[in-house]
Amino acid sequence: MNPLLEQFLSETRDFLQGIGEKLMELEHAPDDAGVMVELFRLVHTLKGNSGLFDFPEMTRVLHAGEDLMDAVRDMRIPYSQTLADNLLDAMDFVGALCDEIEATGRIGPDSTPASANLAAALRALTLASAQAVPAMPTEASQEAGSAEVPDMALTAELAALPETDLMDAYRHALSGASIHWLTYVPDEQCFFQGDDPLFTIRQIEGTVSARISPRDRWPALEELDAYRCALNFQILTTAPLATLIEHFRYVPDQVDIVAVDALSLVQPSGIVDDNSSEEDFVADAFKLLDAGNLTTLRLAAQTLLGLKNPHLWTSSALRWLVVILDLEPTDHAILRSLLQAIGSQSMDSGPHTGSVEREASARAPAEVNTELQDVIAAQRSILLLDDHPAWEKGRIIAAAGALASSSRAAGDAEGAARYDQALAQCLKAGNSDALLAAIPTPKGGDTPRAPEVTTKGATPASDEHPPELLDLPEGQKSGRRGEEPVSGPKSIKVEQAKIDLLMNLIGEMVVAKNAMPYLAQRAEDEFGVRELSREIKAQHAVINRIAEEMQGAIMQVRMMPVSFVFQRFPRLVRDISRKLSKDVQLLLEGEETEADKNIIEALADPLIHIVRNSLDHGIEAPDVRLAAGKPALGTLTIRAHQEGDHVVIEIIDDGKGIDPAIIKRKAYEKGVIDEVGLERITDREAVNLVFAAGFSTADVVSDLSGRGVGMDVVRTAVEKVNGNIVLDSEVGKGTRIRIVLPLSMAITKVMIIESDAQTFGIPMEHVLETVRVPSHSIQTIKDKQVILLRGSVVPLAPLNTLLGMGVPPRPNDDGELAVLVTRIAGEAIGLIVDDFHESIDVIQKPLGGVLGALSVYSGSALMGNGSVLMVLNVKEML
Repeated sequence: MNPLLEQFLSETRDFLQGIGEKLMELEHAPDDAGVMVELFRLVHTLKGNSGLFDFPEMTRVLHAGEDLMDAVRDMRIPYSQTLADNLLDAMDFVGALCDEIEATGRIGPDSTPASANLAAALRALTLASAQAVPAMPTEASQEAGSAEVPDMALTAELAALPETDLMDAYRHALSGASIHWLTYVPDEQCFFQGDDPLFTIRQIEGTVSARISPRDRWPALEELDAYRCALNFQILTTAPLATLIEHFRYVPDQVDIVAVDALSLVQPSGIVDDNSSEEDFVADAFKLLDAGNLTTLRLAAQTLLGLKNPHLWTSSALRWLVVILDLEPTDHAILRSLLQAIGSQSMDSGPHTGSVEREASARAPAEVNTELQDVIAAQRSILLLDDHPAWEKGRIIAAAGALASSSRAAGDAEGAARYDQALAQCLKAGNSDALLAAIPTPKGGDTPRAPEVTTKGATPASDEHPPELLDLPEGQKSGRRGEEPVSGPKSIKVEQAKIDLLMNLIGEMVVAKNAMPYLAQRAEDEFGVRELSREIKAQHAVINRIAEEMQGAIMQVRMMPVSFVFQRFPRLVRDISRKLSKDVQLLLEGEETEADKNIIEALADPLIHIVRNSLDHGIEAPDVRLAAGKPALGTLTIRAHQEGDHVVIEIIDDGKGIDPAIIKRKAYEKGVIDEVGLERITDREAVNLVFAAGFSTADVVSDLSGRGVGMDVVRTAVEKVNGNIVLDSEVGKGTRIRIVLPLSMAITKVMIIESDAQTFGIPMEHVLETVRVPSHSIQTIKDKQVILLRGSVVPLAPLNTLLGMGVPPRPNDDGELAVLVTRIAGEAIGLIVDDFHESIDVIQKPLGGVLGALSVYSGSALMGNGSVLMVLNVKEML
């Protein structure tokens, strides 16, 4: 993946996050113009960025979303919940496309139908109409529509195709090929978007028949807008549906594809065959016209053109008949006139006799003269245009050709020769003077001047003062006049791998730094160089200060605000509360609180599960809350703050709370506790049983809860990042879950302890205090050693016994035992060790292989003297 695409995906996810946040803000303040403008800006920028890549599925949806937000911003349509739902679905789709691009490097064709449908839904809202843009067909719709043509009008359109084309489609159908009728209606501004509709349809595989028709009646030539696409395309093709979808993946909203049964379309017309004469056609055509069967009449005319070789005038009349029938006229007078003309012409000397002059003379002289004068006036106006010199030659050739051919058709051979001669003179001279001179001046006036052509909003330039480019001062060349030069970016994005590398390097520095005190001690003890020992210690103090500052700086780079996780909750609460038919307001506090990126990311899933549980189990339905004397609107509060070296996150709801009696009964039924535990367990301990593996109070399994997995996974995830989770609840009042997490996991501060002549490390977050107690003050209660510490009974556990060393703790010379007091599940427990040493910063590495299965160790660390320090997992031991 190239760096530009990586940057695009990263920025897109940031934009999607911002769009989601703004949509949630509009839920509570739909009239906030500032938020509306910011939301439009985000969607607009994201759409523009996506246009840099070949991702039409993404750009299409974003473009439709941009148009919708533009309409809302301009107050053409009101902001609504339906509108928000559609925009959120569209942004979810864009996020899924980002995942697909990141995984495969491209967007597959399977996303095209979904993209078209989402864009159609957004367009429908923009137009405030119930009719959406026709969506691209799916495989299911292809199968459903393959049996027969679903529309009588479409049947008529297909039946009106030339007989030879229908027979070709019939042969393909007999061979088992799929047949599709494709209607392509390009956007009127498609040329400005880089689209060439004619080129697009010419690239379609397996085209059997194609028809190009105007959307409206053609305007006068001088009024024709050459930059507006006014054509529709209809194609009968044997190309597979998947190929057509891929071919039109950039413009799926402009295409309608229908599977057809070609076998049912090919039916003899019944009025034209190899032995039919033009007189026979005219006689039967009048009958069809009287019966209103215009489709069959058109097919007969088209067939006669293919089977016969009528003279020029009759062929032209038949073609005009086909064109007029395509327009579905309600007045049949013009059709009757054409049929009468064809009949009278066929009674002349024969279909292959006559000349161009005779064909023209068959028409009324006044009609021919009027049409020729219209052509001459139009070509004169074109020649007098003064827009661009580069178009002059092409304009002369086109005008001369139109004038000469029209004159020949009108029987004016002399005029045609005059225009041909003038064309040669114009090409030699490089201007249109000779051709203008050859055009007769209309009666009653001079040759009209060409209309002025100016650009909207522009001022025509004078010949005396041609426009010049402004010479802007340096620094303003690419900006507007008067603007200050744009300063460089104030922040840059850095890959996570580079930050991790920096953390590894600072970790190695910490290890190297810890070696210096050992070197100083050796210099004094083994070599007796006390001065050198003092210098090493002084240098260690300097390096230690620098290392700590570097560590703090790099840690700040890795720190992220908890809003990275919190921003998911407004959408989550909105969707789940609506699904559960509950009214819930979400309060977020302390979003600026920061913690290590790895901890924040590890916290996302546990917090989402807690929020889902609070909405499903905690907060009651509005009628239940009203019956209990509560407001119908429930409140869910998610709060974060920093306490020392820890981040505390609390999730509080004002729901029904957790009934300890129900928890005890469920725990007993599931075998989580026995009868003795059922009698002795306190209410606080009971509610915390929800963290037991496989425990659930839900009676019904749903997509939200009741599967017996969840809160135990939450506890495991929190403990995996050296955190602690506690639950407090009061029946009828609500529940509070408190999660305490370290600020960082990159560098761990541990206390070195000694037991049985071995050193171990214990993370400082587990150390409440260290005390030395006389051996005689240790008491025994029910075979367990305890001490009385400041009025509280603290149970004791010898580390040697927990590690299976089999030797008793070693007191110091004063007969005192070293006790390290820790807290597990809210209870203080004393760990008896042989001695305490200093606390140091270490880079803790997870254990692998056989040692990885030993839960008593949380990892290992390299000491300054080169030895390996085993870090104890106090929770697992106790």
